[in-house]
Amino acid sequence: MNKRKRDTIEIPVIKESGTESDTVSIRCLKPMIVRITGDATQTKYIFNGMGSILDVDAKDVESIMRRNKRIQSCCGSYSSPYFELV
Repeated sequence: MNKRKRDTIEIPVIKESGTESDTVSIRCLKPMIVRITGDATQTKYIFNGMGSILDVDAKDVESIMRRNKRIQSCCGSYSSPYFELV
């Protein structure tokens, strides 16, 4: 018996607007590498310093933006935000 090798075709995945697979672009505002894990999907995101932009799963945006919560430092000033939506 001769076995034929099947041809395979790669089909690109297209994300439709309004589905659970939507992404949101987020820009890092800190001059350092920031590693953060999204609470909803447990995806690990690495921002490579100030100005870097990542497409983040929409389900993780709330937990990542929560990092922007104002934190008072020892000398009374507040920290600047880590991220902004693009």
